Amino acid sequence: MRVWCFAPVFLFATDACGFRSSLAPEEISDAGMTSDNASDAPILPDASSSELCLGTYVRLCVAPPQSSITLPAAIDTSAGAPGSLCMVSTTTPALDACVIAGQSIQTTGAGKVSITGTRPLILIARDQITISGTLDAASHRNEGKDGPAAGAGTCPVGTAAASGTAGAGGWGASFGGPGNNGGNSFDAIGGKAPEPPGITGLRGGCSGGRGGNTGGGVGGHGGGALLLLAGREIIVNADATVNASGAGGTAGRTGGEDSNGGGGGGGGGSGGMIVLDAPRVVIQGTCLANGGGGGEGGEAARGGTSGGEATAPLLAGLGGAGNSLLGGDGGTGAYGTTSPLGGSPGAQTTDNRGGGGGGGGGAGFIKVLATTQQYTSDPSHVAPPPR
Repeated sequence: MRVWCFAPVFLFATDACGFRSSLAPEEISDAGMTSDNASDAPILPDASSSELCLGTYVRLCVAPPQSSITLPAAIDTSAGAPGSLCMVSTTTPALDACVIAGQSIQTTGAGKVSITGTRPLILIARDQITISGTLDAASHRNEGKDGPAAGAGTCPVGTAAASGTAGAGGWGASFGGPGNNGGNSFDAIGGKAPEPPGITGLRGGCSGGRGGNTGGGVGGHGGGALLLLAGREIIVNADATVNASGAGGTAGRTGGEDSNGGGGGGGGGSGGMIVLDAPRVVIQGTCLANGGGGGEGGEAARGGTSGGEATAPLLAGLGGAGNSLLGGDGGTGAYGTTSPLGGSPGAQTTDNRGGGGGGGGGAGFIKVLATTQQYTSDPSHVAPPPR
């Protein structure tokens, strides 16, 4: 549990910081329901005021929403996107984001809301945000989908994988945690992963490095950027997933600069960023920003297998393996509470016909700003651990 001593957005009963959540832990049942005592209900922002302003990590002001919103199946955060729900807002610090506002915001049933585009997505609700199904801000190699603002920030660059008779593996991306190195091939050195960047604002994750040789696999893209702001509570239902994980690296292919050797596997993308900011946050389902797996190295006779992607907090994006007999396996992406939230290295190969495996991508970044929290410290519900 954290208490953040900022100038309050809402009026609460006072404590040592000058305010507190209206809900103490003992006032919440195991099912995550609020107390029925009317005196415990939070005093929400005045709907008649000229602006709705919420947030501590990002302070955001919009015109007061007049109705509740059910999110559509697809959201494009890019400026000028057709049918966009994005509205004008003011943020501190200044941020170019797609902002969707409602009295309350919810998803429908067990379906998926697929989020893409060049800008982060911010959902702001005067009352409550309720997630069912999947709120998908992840990047997916097989779908050709990038999460919102994936790779849009300045990302650290590792040492490129070398080319030789066969290519070495590309480095896994670093973000909230470190990516790992690509595997060496017979006569080439794998890419060296960079140190994680300092994260100072809402932004998407980073891409992995490309494998060596012309048959080298492309690095996986990082997860997207997502911020949820609510005046009362954020509920991630038991059937729900909020996902901002990174994509797996592409496998090395056959051939390359020398017809006798294959390309190195691409490194996995890092997890992206999720921020949950409300007086009360309950994650009965799952919330994840894990790294993608590295691609398997190829060989002269066949290509490798591309890296996998995380589907739950404790289920890793596995490194590609099994298709190329001589290429090195890809590294596993960071997941769960792996320390130091880093991916594993790509495997090297000593056969001159096989490429090295791509390194696994590092973890993303999850931040929970709530006086009252449930399940946020449980790695089976949230990964990587919130900061």
